[in-house]
Amino acid sequence: MASLVWTSVYIFLIIELIITFALVVPVPRKIRNIIARNVFRLKLSEKFQKPIWLVAAGLTIAFCDSYLTLERLTSRSQQEHDLAGFTGGAVTKDRIYHDLDKQRGYKAQRNIYLAGFALTLLFVIYRITQLMAESVEMETQLRELTILKDHNNKTKGNGNVINVNVASATVGGVTEGVEMTPLQSKKKK
Repeated sequence: MASLVWTSVYIFLIIELIITFALVVPVPRKIRNIIARNVFRLKLSEKFQKPIWLVAAGLTIAFCDSYLTLERLTSRSQQEHDLAGFTGGAVTKDRIYHDLDKQRGYKAQRNIYLAGFALTLLFVIYRITQLMAESVEMETQLRELTILKDHNNKTKGNGNVINVNVASATVGGVTEGVEMTPLQSKKKK
């Protein structure tokens, strides 16, 4: 049963690596924004939020279990080493168990790395998708402000002064007033 669990953690880690690679591959901004808008339109983060939290909890439990197993094996090995000092280093049948404990310790270390990397990549993927969503929102707001600025310039007829007053702009769910006024250029005398 343990082999099945760690095989599934390994497969999950490979899937996370593929997803991370797909998210960080440099693509043109327009293509990235089109993909991001379509993915965020499906609201996958809301649909997969509970299963991802369950996977994160499972990975955390697996990580802690492997760490505790490794600590138990290390303390047992230390006790045997101290006991061997008292007996003068005589070879006993406990030597066989010591070799088995070394194998179990190796597996516990491997499992710690698997669970740790899988958990870390889960948080990395989450943060990358958040940054992509914020980037798409910011570019949309920038495009809207640019359109308002152009419209404002055309209606005023004066191209030297840009004065865009937007009654409200939504940034991350917070409504704020936005005013854009660029610096005046110095006139030659």
